[in-house]
Amino acid sequence: KTFRTKERLMLYLLYYGGLRLSELCFLKISNFDREAKILTFTRKGGSVHTLVIQKEEIIFRNFDFYLSQAKFQSDFLFQNKMGRPYSLKTFYNQIMKIINRADITAGVSPHSFRKACATNLYIRTKDLLYVRDYLNHSDAKVTQTYIDKATLSKNTKRLH
Repeated sequence: KTFRTKERLMLYLLYYGGLRLSELCFLKISNFDREAKILTFTRKGGSVHTLVIQKEEIIFRNFDFYLSQAKFQSDFLFQNKMGRPYSLKTFYNQIMKIINRADITAGVSPHSFRKACATNLYIRTKDLLYVRDYLNHSDAKVTQTYIDKATLSKNTKRLH
């Protein structure tokens, strides 16, 4: 239900990158490395994280198109007219508007994309430590809480 490249890029970064909304707020154009197809940015807690992002071809295609269409006042990827990064509240409202437009109302929030990222990565890799590192969690117990048990049981039944 999204037609704007900017909205699509936001959703892709939340879902495929497993980014938190706060990380999306301060993401910069210079964080993207087109050659290596990686994203280097500051995570929660201030650590610098280099991410070999899933579906990088989709991310970078939308990133390049977005850059060609938008006028930037600063290095922030998502910025207001003054060149300042969008606030957390602005991002939250924008993502919720997209979710509502898609007629999804059952407890979905911007953080749901991060949890879906964790669940799908785990289904694909069966490697909890890889998912932990991808999301930059310090403890795998936290990562376990992100993985949706209902989705896992459906996938397990499908495999048997």
